[in-house]
This record gives sequence, C-alpha cells and structure tokens, in this order.
Amino acid sequence: MNSTRLSTTAVALALIVAACGSDDTANPSPQRAGATTPPESSAPSTVDSTPARTPDTSPSPDTSDATTDTTTTDTTTTTPSADLDLATLPDAYQTFIADSGGSKWVDVDGSKMHYVDVGDPTGDIILLGHGAPTNAFLWRDVMDNLATPGRRVIAFDLIGFGRSDHPDLNYSFETHSRYMAGFIEALGLEDVHLVLHDISAQAGFGYAAAHPDNVASITSFEALYRSFASFEEMGPLIGTLFQQLQTPGVGQELMIEQNLAVTGNLDLGTATDLDPAIKDVYGWFFTDPASRDVNLEFALSTPIAGEPVDAAAFVDEYSAWLAVSDVPKLVLRPDAGLVPAVQYETAATLPAVTVVDLVGAGHFAQEDGPDQVAAALNSFFQSLGV
Repeated sequence: MNSTRLSTTAVALALIVAACGSDDTANPSPQRAGATTPPESSAPSTVDSTPARTPDTSPSPDTSDATTDTTTTDTTTTTPSADLDLATLPDAYQTFIADSGGSKWVDVDGSKMHYVDVGDPTGDIILLGHGAPTNAFLWRDVMDNLATPGRRVIAFDLIGFGRSDHPDLNYSFETHSRYMAGFIEALGLEDVHLVLHDISAQAGFGYAAAHPDNVASITSFEALYRSFASFEEMGPLIGTLFQQLQTPGVGQELMIEQNLAVTGNLDLGTATDLDPAIKDVYGWFFTDPASRDVNLEFALSTPIAGEPVDAAAFVDEYSAWLAVSDVPKLVLRPDAGLVPAVQYETAATLPAVTVVDLVGAGHFAQEDGPDQVAAALNSFFQSLGV
C-alpha cells in the first residue's frame, strides 16, 4: 500500500474506531464464532430500509434480458435477484449486460446464479470471480480484452451477490466454494482457468484443492493464501479494522447499519477516484440492510489465530494443497492493495508461480488499471498456449 492510500486508510480507521465508541471498543473481544452466530439486532431508525432487491412484479418485464434466464423461479430464496427487471438497474450496469450479450442464470442447489458469457463458446474456459462488495460488473473493462479467438470468458456473481439469488445461508468461504463448484458442474465447464479476486479466491482455492484435475491454471490477487497467525500479523491498520469487524455488535454496526463495504471499502480499495456512477452500481445491490450479511460474513470468516475453527480448517486445507500443487499460477500484486504483505510473501513461495506487480492499482485493480490486468492475464495465458 503506498503512502497516500496508507494515510487514507489510517484516517478511515480512526473514524471507524471513534464512531464505534471508546467504551466498547478500546479492548475489543473479537466475535470468533463466524457465520454460525447471528449478528446482533440494531435499531433500524438510522438505516435506509428501501428494498434493493424486490422482485419485478410488473406485467411486462424486460423481455430482452429475461429470455436468457435458463432456470425456474426459486421460491426458497429471500431475495430473488434474478427476477429483477433489468430496466430497474443503474444505466452503467445495463450497458455492461448489453455489451456482454445479456444475463444468464444457472440453477445451483435450488438457487439461481447469474453470469455473463462472451467469446468462443467452444474455446478454453476463463472463469472470472469477484470480491466484496462487487459482482461480475467488476470485470466489464477486462473481459473483452481476454475474449480473443479460442477463448470463452465467463464472469459470474457469487451466491448472495449481484443478480445471483440471496438464499438464507451461512456465507462462509466454504459455502461460496460449494456454490462455485455447483456452478462449474452445472455449466459442464472443464479444464478451467480460474481468475480469482478477494472472496472468490478463497472459494476458488477450495474448489481447486478438491477438483485439481479440472483446473488448468489459477490467477489470484488480494487473496488469502494461508490463515493469519494474529491480528498483529495483519499490520496495525488492517489488523485494527478486522479486530473491530469481529467484535460483537461493532461488526454489525459497521457492515450492516453503516454499509461500510460500500461506503468505505470501495474508496479505500481504489488508488484512483472511483466514478460515482460506478460506485452506484455496487451500492445498488446493498441498499437493503438485509442484503449486507454477505459482506459481514466475509470479515467473520477470515481465520485469525485458528479461529473460527471451521474457516481455519478450510483455509489450511487449500493452503497445504497450494504449497505442493504444480498447477500454473499467476499472482497479481497491486502496489496499493489492502491485503497484508505476509500473504504475498506466502504466494511468492508457491510452486509454478509467476508474480506480476500492478503499478498504481489498489485492491480493486480491475477499476484502477483494467488494461494492466488484462495485459498480465493475456501474457500468462499466452505462455500456456491459451
């Protein structure tokens, strides 16, 4: 992280700590039960409760988008985003969908998962995963540069994100990995080149460890390659932030009530000024506080000092596989990223790994330097004959 972003982060964390109140947070006792412990209730009076994900009930839905829906309506989900009329979404998102050939969905364990699919339908498969609080839209300026002849490029929304359904789940890393596996199986994708960012990296690493014969290569950035030994190992800034997020009541206040993933992380995670219209796309999917649990669960699922036990076991299992696997790996390292350096130090020791630095790019490098990201990916894929 460069000095400018470091100072910005420091100011943001100071405001976070101050906002949470010194009496309750001076000596926080982190909430380490992970996603198995429901967040504490808070008074809703200060929260914008306008539903963001109300299904479309109009008699004349947007048929240009609806024709790509390949599944039946899932009545078990709490917020069936797949049923949304495309015309209700921000203009920038509508343009993305149009440029990508329309939305598509596939049924996974009774819920619909959303994706866009460009390039050669019979080509080598490149699967793009996103992080919090984003969705497939994050890849809009990278996809076309990757979709050269002989390649099929798919960007999908993790379960609970974007236009994928939001069922009542424990949104742990393992859950995301299970739904990713279901997505890949449902589409019959073989010899997949995984491109993983943030939460999707934890999910994708888990998938790769369980299905190594179906993974042709792994690209990752801003990821967890192993568990953290302590909050201190995360550094004073990120460590303080996660200590706050894992403190009972505080994480709920920050991620659910204040919507920190949208109101803070998007700015902290970009080295350039994010266009308000782009930020509006990401924020649109989290207007309803009930939708924000996926962002809180990410913080609660991050294993630190062996807790939560289930999350630590999941990460330790894929970490052990990464340490011995000869699957070709590309690690992109943004110079203004948010993931602590210890993770990149671990990544650099992995077998069959190439590390490429991204200059002037933050956590959301796809926003800061999409051409730079695409160039690194194209170079890597060309080295593999893809």
